[in-house]
Amino acid sequence: MNHDSRANKSAASREVLHEVIALGVSQGKFEVVKTAGDDGDNWRWVDVVTPAGLLFSLSGGSWGKEGSITARVAAIDRDNIRILLSDTPRRNHPVEAACSYARGAATILKDLTRRVIEHPDGIAGAQAVRDTWQARIDARAALRGHVKTLEALGYTFQLDARETYAARGYGSTRGVSDVRVNSEGYVTFEASCQVEQFAAALHALSSS
Repeated sequence: MNHDSRANKSAASREVLHEVIALGVSQGKFEVVKTAGDDGDNWRWVDVVTPAGLLFSLSGGSWGKEGSITARVAAIDRDNIRILLSDTPRRNHPVEAACSYARGAATILKDLTRRVIEHPDGIAGAQAVRDTWQARIDARAALRGHVKTLEALGYTFQLDARETYAARGYGSTRGVSDVRVNSEGYVTFEASCQVEQFAAALHALSSS
């Protein structure tokens, strides 16, 4: 395929993609969440959300698939947390289908809806992405709650906004200068003391 033929197919596919999206919105199958690709209204990728709150991605005229409209389970990239289908328990069940742009918007929408958006695997995949994203959000909130508790004891943390699992704190004057806490509230630390104090330290730890 020469450059001109590829460019023409890509442009034709984008036009049909726009028609597919408009038809899906008018039929209440989904709403547009975001578009991407080229400048202005000449986009070639679009994320849509179904009435059940599930995200799917449709594209047209993309590299290597210039003559196709493609649908797949979408990633969620929000609040500094990005989750792909490959990050979920459904990682071994990829969901994707493509149709030639020449089949027309109505046929393409019906086919991609059947094979992806309303297919049991597509629904399960999109649910898994949503649930995994929410679990990461919840873990991040829990981790920051535990960090706040340790900060009250004199520890200082440098915590990236995307971190959801664990954080490391330094600098308390209570004898333990280095601690690590995870989102489940478990604290790992090292401490030192004189041998005469060790039995008391063990007793304090075991009785707490």
